[in-house]
Amino acid sequence: MDEEQNKYLVFEQIINCFDLDLDTILDNRKRAHEIITGVYFLIRDLKVVYVGQSVDVIARVGSHRTNRVKQFDEYYFIRCPEEYMNILEAHFIAKLSPAYNTSTPKNPVYKSKNLLKKALCCDMQTITRFIEKNQIQSHGKYYKLGDFIPLMVGVSI
Repeated sequence: MDEEQNKYLVFEQIINCFDLDLDTILDNRKRAHEIITGVYFLIRDLKVVYVGQSVDVIARVGSHRTNRVKQFDEYYFIRCPEEYMNILEAHFIAKLSPAYNTSTPKNPVYKSKNLLKKALCCDMQTITRFIEKNQIQSHGKYYKLGDFIPLMVGVSI
């Protein structure tokens, strides 16, 4: 047997080893990419530089990579129902203070001082005094609205 015939036999063995019929392919097919709803983290040099949310995390991260506005080399995500995305994104923005996030999504928990002023219907001086007197911990530039319950008497949120 010559070298060409040997190559042919090897190719045939490879084909036979991996051969599938159409039914097997279709029975085991997968989506082009899995649709994941949740909150994602863009990471660069072991720092979270952006927190976002999407009903299709993989596609959204891909669009960040394509438009190259946000520089990152890794990402992570957590799955969650769509109705939890705002609160979780806000939590992680407040907790991690990512460089590319400039605000939190609308949410019932985390508020800037300006949003506290509106929510509590009081002036900035009252809020600042309350923070100092009660040693309210900030989360980056945000505060948890629940820490201001004593100021909420008679206020509907």
